[in-house]
Amino acid sequence: ILGRSSALRRVLADVDKVAGSDTTVLITGETGTGKELIARAIHDLSDRRTLPFVVAGAADLATMEGPATVISRAKGGTILFDEIGDLSDDAQARIVRMLDQLPDTAPRIMATSQGDLMGRMEGESFRQDLYYRVSVFPIDLPPLRERGDDLFLLVESLLKRISSTREWQLSSQARRCLQQYHFPGNIRELRNIL
Repeated sequence: ILGRSSALRRVLADVDKVAGSDTTVLITGETGTGKELIARAIHDLSDRRTLPFVVAGAADLATMEGPATVISRAKGGTILFDEIGDLSDDAQARIVRMLDQLPDTAPRIMATSQGDLMGRMEGESFRQDLYYRVSVFPIDLPPLRERGDDLFLLVESLLKRISSTREWQLSSQARRCLQQYHFPGNIRELRNIL
C-alpha cells in the first residue's frame, strides 16, 4: 500500500489498530480506492493470516446454501462481503441469519461498500440489522484526489509494473494533466490511463 499522505496514514493506523482483533470491519470508499487491498492487509496482519481469505459477492450469496458454502470455504479465516450495499434484500437477509448462527470458530467478517449504507438504510434499501452488524469498525478510504503527492508515488510504481523492459518517465505536461484530473475511478482508473 503506497502513500505518505496524512489521509492514507490515518487509514493505515486504523488497519494496524483493528488487525489484531476479530472485530467486524466495514471498508467504504469510491470505486478503485483499494477497499479489497485494505481488507487483505487487515487479514495478512492478523492471527488468521495462514487461513483462507474469501471474497464473497452477490453470486456467492444468491442461493439459500450460499452463506454456508462461503463459511465452509473460509475455514476460520476471513470472509469479505464485497459491495455489500449492492446485495438483494434476500441476500442481505441470508447474511443476517448466517451472522446470527456463526459458531465460536467462525471466520472474521469484513465488508466493502462504495455506496452510502447509512443513506440506503434510511431509504430502506439496506437492512438496518445488517448495517449494525457489519459496521462495528468503519474505515473510509480517501479518494486519490485527496491524497496529494501519493499520486506520483503510485504513478512510479504502476509504470514499473506496466513494463519491465523499458523505464517510462512522465513529461512535465503529462504530470500537470494528471495533477489537474479528478480521477473518478481512482487508482484503478490511474492504472488504466497509464
